[in-house]
Amino acid sequence: DAIKFPDMVHAFKPDPRTNLDNDARRFDFFSHLPESTRTLTLLYSNEGTPLSYRNMDGNSVHAYKLINDKGEVHYVKFHWKTRQGIKNLDPQQVEQIQGKDYSHMTQDLVTAINHGDYPKWDLYIQV
Repeated sequence: DAIKFPDMVHAFKPDPRTNLDNDARRFDFFSHLPESTRTLTLLYSNEGTPLSYRNMDGNSVHAYKLINDKGEVHYVKFHWKTRQGIKNLDPQQVEQIQGKDYSHMTQDLVTAINHGDYPKWDLYIQV
């Protein structure tokens, strides 16, 4: 819902009184959105800290309305499954790697592509 977007933006901004991050603001926002449970579960698991963009799956988040040549309507979600295998950082690796280089995932992707190691994903459609 687009109407929820401004509230989400405020939930992720620093506390206006202290200018410090405040997880309670984010959790308060998401506690009112049961549809966010799966995303939060993934985010706060090791899956929330992928080793590389090449080693993570993706999805379209929202459903899309597709109309075929017969005029039939189907609502679909897109899912990309990595062919490189899922690889995530554990908490110690997060501190060692992300703590020193927050853009390590982008660097890994660019380096791989520059060396001809093009990542691949399989696309699935959920109807």
